[in-house]
Amino acid sequence: MEDSSIHYIIAGQGVLQKQLETLAFCLGVSKQVHFLGYRDDIADIMKVVDIYCLPSFREGLNVSLMEAIASGLPWIASDIRGNRDLFRKGKGCLLPPDNPEVWAECLKGVRDNLVEKKLNNEILDFSKDKVEKKMRYIYRIQKIL
Repeated sequence: MEDSSIHYIIAGQGVLQKQLETLAFCLGVSKQVHFLGYRDDIADIMKVVDIYCLPSFREGLNVSLMEAIASGLPWIASDIRGNRDLFRKGKGCLLPPDNPEVWAECLKGVRDNLVEKKLNNEILDFSKDKVEKKMRYIYRIQKIL
């Protein structure tokens, strides 16, 4: 999926970091892939991201996925041992780790759903009841002044 608005954040350290940085550069996405290194503020990071993705080929019982689930983020993870143990229908999505097209399609669907929910929540600010309440407040303030 070619979308410059999507950014991928990788927190932590590992022996593959240089290899991943090179891959991101070769794929032309190095401005969208952010290597944060070791962090002790993961809960704060989870508050500002939209989707949690774990495209691993091998995991145990992954703590970062547990943190994402606990934070209430929509999540997408590889359908592998460990991740399957944490899966609950309707709360996330397990995908084959070796199929980037499926990942791109799923990410697009989750993103579009999030955008639609945000727009729906924003438009609720203009519901008849809320507008009337705001207008009454404004008129009360005007009478006081």
